[in-house]
This record gives sequence, structure tokens and C-alpha cells, in this order.
Amino acid sequence: MLTIRSSIQYRVTSAFPTDRLAVLVPLAGADDLQRLSDRLQTWGLSKAAAGAARQRLLRQEFKAKPGDVSLITDLAAGTVFFVFGVSADKDQRFESRGPRQVSVALGGMRKLVEAVQAEKPGSLVLDLADGSLWQTTGSLYAARSAGQMAAHLVQALELAYTPLPKQVKAYKADPVPTTVTLLVADAETATVTAAVERERILAAAGNLVRILTQLPANILNLDHYEALLTEIAADDPQLTLQVWNQAALSEAGAGCLVAVGRTALEPPRVARLSYTPVQAATATAAIVGKGVVYDTGGLSIKPSKYMLGMHDDMSGSAVAAAMAWAAAKLQTPYAVQAFLGLVENAIGPNAYRPGDILTAMNGKTVEVIDTDAEGRLVLADTLVLAQQEAKPDLLMDFATLTGSCLRALGDIASGICGNREDLYPLAVQAGYDTGDRVWPFPNWPEYADAIESKVADIRQCSPDAGPDVQHSFCFLNEFVSPDVPWLHVDMSSVRNDEGLGASPAGFTGFGARYGLAVLERIFAK
Repeated sequence: MLTIRSSIQYRVTSAFPTDRLAVLVPLAGADDLQRLSDRLQTWGLSKAAAGAARQRLLRQEFKAKPGDVSLITDLAAGTVFFVFGVSADKDQRFESRGPRQVSVALGGMRKLVEAVQAEKPGSLVLDLADGSLWQTTGSLYAARSAGQMAAHLVQALELAYTPLPKQVKAYKADPVPTTVTLLVADAETATVTAAVERERILAAAGNLVRILTQLPANILNLDHYEALLTEIAADDPQLTLQVWNQAALSEAGAGCLVAVGRTALEPPRVARLSYTPVQAATATAAIVGKGVVYDTGGLSIKPSKYMLGMHDDMSGSAVAAAMAWAAAKLQTPYAVQAFLGLVENAIGPNAYRPGDILTAMNGKTVEVIDTDAEGRLVLADTLVLAQQEAKPDLLMDFATLTGSCLRALGDIASGICGNREDLYPLAVQAGYDTGDRVWPFPNWPEYADAIESKVADIRQCSPDAGPDVQHSFCFLNEFVSPDVPWLHVDMSSVRNDEGLGASPAGFTGFGARYGLAVLERIFAK
């Protein structure tokens, strides 16, 4: 199995640990440093040393905001203390409470872990036993359980300490802490233990997305991708893998997907990674992922500036696979069937062309306008196949589909659309609750006017600049039954060079955690 978890051993206890090279102490009230000083003394600091630490924080004007981290060294005991802020007070621009609360908290955890990495401690302790330090009314964690803060730290640690693949030169990861101890009150041990176990699975799902997305196209080609999916399926007895090859897809009438991939050295395919619960499933979700392992733009070739990095055009398929894997590990009561449309959009003598008319799997004809809008063609047939095979109660798709979504939202959130507007509030809230933020785009039928065709049932896209997020939705809507609730996710937060939430800079792992949160909320209704 791919290495998607760190080697850290987590333990939850109410007893003070003896191996405590680094102690993490949360603080919500910067105006109550005396209470912090008292807490440091319980860890063995002398009254004088604790008082000196308090004075240092005062000199630093420590505000206890998320991202504020102060290092206190106790040379006598050989222990370092990280005091980190969890205050929900206003900053200069935003209110930290409310919708942004989880995103702010996760960003603070990322900065804490970055500070920890610089010190390279052999073991860590997160001190959650004294709730008066961090559960005050001015805290991001006010009236919240210790399990939630523990989960946020585990997420940041797993994302930071699980090495991503490096193909060019030797990769040396920072020394990984041997153990992380969550020190909690007796009454919290069971809930925190459960929270840690769940978080390790969700963080591993995010890491699976990050690892697959980082692999370059000469490593993650179509054959290797299928081999990795076989490995993933073998990791759990309730996961199965089925693959439709090019011949099977052609026979089934998947003319759009086959056209995109037919000129590549390795033929296109669709893979279905399915999780089925032991008991009868309460519902079935079909998750469709765009899996373009490299996108040259086809005959509508991209400029080199925009072609660089196009190995990440398969990140939607990575999300779909990670959701099925995580659902199996979490033993969800609902089934998850992930359908990955896997192609390479290459250039060659057999490439499809602007002006071609393709026939999709549901019989609709499509006028090709731009071969660099290949993702919606891949999704069209994969969506039809997913509905035919899974008979889902909910259909979701994930794709790095349009540049216009990135221009609209930037790289801190992704766009959503769907055929059930009543699901939008729930879908947006799931983003707030997980830190994988999304925002809805309108799905008004007037947008479909731009993709009417005179020679086919529909045009692939508009030949003119315009609201391509909406145009792509209108196109995909032609391949979704109105009887099936459907959410489309246009992934513009796949990569963030500053770091996003708990994720370090680079590929964020967006999508798997969010998608599972959506399923939980919809199927709980």
C-alpha cells in the first residue's frame, strides 16, 4: 500500500507522560498569562522559570491568535514548550468565529507544526487537560471537546510528516516524532481516542490525493495508475476494482471519453473502485473523478507556461479513489462507488479535432469546440456509466475543470454547482466544517444558450470567453438524470503555494474529507 500515514504513534492518556521533549500548550486568553505560568509549573518548571516565560510572552506582545507560536526552553529539564494561540478574537480583516472558524484553527495548527519541525523533537505532548486555558468564551474551541483540537493537530502532523514522493533527487524527510501524547481529562479519553483514529483515516485520504497528484505523468501513466488502484483495492476486503478498457467503452458507446484518449500511447479506461458495507447499505453514492493524467490541450495545444504542471489534471480521480478507500476504513453504513475516467489528452495523428461530432454514451451528440476542454467530455461518459452501474442515491463529481473557477475563487476554495439548489447550504456548511471551503455558482438555464449547437445536440463549450463554470455545468447536466441528486465540484484549491488550512504549501489534498462530509450530511437527512 502507498505510504499515506506517518510513522507517529499516538496515545491518549490522563497521566503525565515521562517522555516529553516538547509540550504543546494551547492558550486562548493572552490577558491571563498567570494561569499559563501556573500550568507550566505543573510540568516541572520552577516558579522563577515559569515567571520568566510569562514575562517573555508579555515582551513579545503574545496575542494568542491562531498562528501565534512562542517557544519556551527549559534547559534544566531538557524540555521545550510551545505556547500556541487559539483565540477567536477579531483580527484586522475578519471575524474568526462562525464560518471561518475551522479554517482559521487549521491554519494555526499548520504554523504550530512548522515551528515544531524546526526543533525536531523526538516526542510531543499536547496538553488538553486544563480546559480553562483554551475553552474560554474567547476561544476557537469554546465549549468544544478536546477531541476536536486533537483531531486538528493530528491532521496537521499527518500532512506534514508523511513524505510526498520525490522523483528527481533523494528525499530526506524531517525527523518524525516517535510518539504524540494527547494529555486529557479522564472523561475525555474515549472520545479523543476515537477522534484520533478517525482523523488518521481522513488525513491519510488527503495524503493519498496529494501523493497521486504529485506523481509526474511519466510515473503515473495510465497503466501504473491502474496498478496502484489494484493495490488500493487490495488494502481492504470490502473494496473491489473493475476496469472498462477501450474496447469495452467503445462497445458501450462512450464516444466522448474514447475520443479524448485514443491517440495516447496507453489507451483510455474507466476504473470503478467500490466499497460495499458488510450490512445492507443504507444508500449508495457514486463519485466520478476526472482522471486526465496529462493534458497537453490536444490539438488546441496549451502554451508551455500553462502546460507545466498538467500532471495534476487527474486530481479529481484521486479524490474519488480516496473517498472509497476512506469509506471502507471508516465502515460507513452507505456504499461508495468511485468511477475514475482515466485518459491522457495527447497529440497525434489520431487526435480528435475541433469541429468533430462525437456521440456520448447516452446517445447525445456533441460538437467539439476546443480540445483543451477535454475534461467535460471525459466526465460526460463517466457520469452516464456511473448512473447506469451504481443506480446512486447521490451523484458527485470532482474535476479540475475550468480556469474561470480559479479566477473567480482563487486557490483558497473550490466551486460547486448541482441540480438541487436545496443541497447548496448543506454542501457549503460541509466545507466550513472541514476547512475544505466551497462556494456555489448559479445554475440558471439561460447559461445553456451559449452551448446550443446547429449541427449536434449540444456544443462542448462556448467558442467565446464567458462564464465557463456555468457553461461546463450546463454541458454536464445533459448527462445526468434529473431524478438523481447531483453535485459538481470544480476544484480550484488543488494547489496552494502558501499552504491551505492544515496542509503545507503545495498540493492540498482537497476533496476527500469534504466529499465524505457531504455524504454524511446528506444521507443523515
